[in-house]
Amino acid sequence: MPQGNDAPITIHRVNRLLYVPDSVTADDGEIYTVLFTDGHYSRIHTRATLISLIGELQRCVDHVTEEDITILNRELQQERDRAKQVYEEQIQNKPEKPKVIRNGFVYVLHGGGQYKIGCTKYPAIRARALARQVPFAVEMVMLIPSQDMYETEQCIHTLFGAKRIEGEWFSLAEKDIAHLRSLYELVKP
Repeated sequence: MPQGNDAPITIHRVNRLLYVPDSVTADDGEIYTVLFTDGHYSRIHTRATLISLIGELQRCVDHVTEEDITILNRELQQERDRAKQVYEEQIQNKPEKPKVIRNGFVYVLHGGGQYKIGCTKYPAIRARALARQVPFAVEMVMLIPSQDMYETEQCIHTLFGAKRIEGEWFSLAEKDIAHLRSLYELVKP
């Protein structure tokens, strides 16, 4: 970096703190570094500009009283409180997302000694697709119509959570199937 009266000095911003990345050696051999708070990027072009800026900063510091600092801190706290209040009002007034309710069916398929509990809008198509995916025959055991098939499926999964094998496959006994039949209105599979 060139030195002397014509050496440009770049001041960088880090958060709210501005700094000169390199110290500057002036013609008189002294090293100058600038550190101040400002909301803008600045560039000091010459040693004279640097000296002028330091003088202005010193005058500002000389005129600040404890009362000024107290007032500033109070105003900053009030601004923080207002911002917090606005944020909390926005959160409270935020409209709830509409719940996705999907009409459909919860099905119970049996195959390979296990039961699959899932949901679909089209049970016959789902049963055929699943029959092609597994190496054993599957049979539709139960079909439960639902206003919210996802919620109904989740409730049944929770009911039989201790008997879950993997994913939507469960190890159920006939008494579990009978209990499930007693809980819901069924349609013929």
